[in-house]
Amino acid sequence: MLGMALLLEKTPLTTQQQDYLTTMQQAGHQLLMLINDVLDLTKITSRPQPLVQAPFDVLSTLQGAQQTVGA
Repeated sequence: MLGMALLLEKTPLTTQQQDYLTTMQQAGHQLLMLINDVLDLTKITSRPQPLVQAPFDVLSTLQGAQQTVGA
């Protein structure tokens, strides 16, 4: 899906179509992150892993979720 979105991005789009494409890409990235989290959880439950702290921008994450849900 993300590969097709990249191809679509290279075509002429109206503003509304561009907004839809942006939403589709964000949703695709969120889905990919969710799948990766599930795979990580599977690894954690199969064998203990040390926790790694990583900084992230809460505001940016919430805005992305709001834009995806609000679209």
